[in-house]
Amino acid sequence: MDIKSLCPNTSIWQIVLISFRPKHIVLHLEPIKREARCPCCGTISRRIHSHYLRHPWDLPWSRWPVQLCLVTHRFFCDHPDCHRQIFSEPFPDTLNWHARQTVRLQKALLEMAHVGGAERVCRMAQIMGIVTSGDSLIRRQRREEILIPEPRIIGVDEFALRKSPYINYGTLIVDLDRHRPIAVLDGTKQRLLVSG
Repeated sequence: MDIKSLCPNTSIWQIVLISFRPKHIVLHLEPIKREARCPCCGTISRRIHSHYLRHPWDLPWSRWPVQLCLVTHRFFCDHPDCHRQIFSEPFPDTLNWHARQTVRLQKALLEMAHVGGAERVCRMAQIMGIVTSGDSLIRRQRREEILIPEPRIIGVDEFALRKSPYINYGTLIVDLDRHRPIAVLDGTKQRLLVSG
């Protein structure tokens, strides 16, 4: 087995050490490039200010949880008009800012969460060697961006939510092509007139 295949992204990092803990494996990685692009002005910087360690989780190996130990550099931005003097190197499409899990692990957990309930998926993930919790899966689902195609035919209908002592109307907007509700809007309250 090629050791490089264990690295989340061989174009960004190189493996310098693999260490074993009682309950997980630690993969020590260093960035290959000694330069980074400023996120504000786009200037490429090669002047390193400092470095720090990040410890996100990655996909497991044979039911063993894997934690990455990443050396992350901070760079000076030498562009005179840029308001960012120091910035951390980005790892696009692999590890988001302040993330505790790699992008590929987040995608795997999100796909699992779509199949079943959060607590059940959490138990399955722990058996597979993925460190997570039901609450974090729910938060991830709520943050997910859902791309809904623009509806072509819209239906609008009013209905009564409650009839006594006031009539509280609501408005339902439906995508008639897909037979799915788009929104439920609160309506107005009107006094219920009872004819005697």
